[in-house]
Amino acid sequence: MSKCLVIGSSVCDCLIYTDVLPSREGDAHISNQKMQIGGCALNVAATLKGLGADFDFLSPVGQGMYGDFVAIELAKLQLPIFRV
Repeated sequence: MSKCLVIGSSVCDCLIYTDVLPSREGDAHISNQKMQIGGCALNVAATLKGLGADFDFLSPVGQGMYGDFVAIELAKLQLPIFRV
């Protein structure tokens, strides 16, 4: 099999849990919230890694709290991190 190049996004998904969706001008009480890594390129890279395929992964990682979160999660998945 040839080597694959994966280019695209890796993002921080912010999940917010509530019992009801607020009305247009209303509020809702949050029962829980968490962050998880996502993004189309990340999903492809993680799948290829799980299949043992040979690939390169190119995905920008931003700065700040969310960029740091993405970089940490990519490191946990043993995917390369290049920050400029």
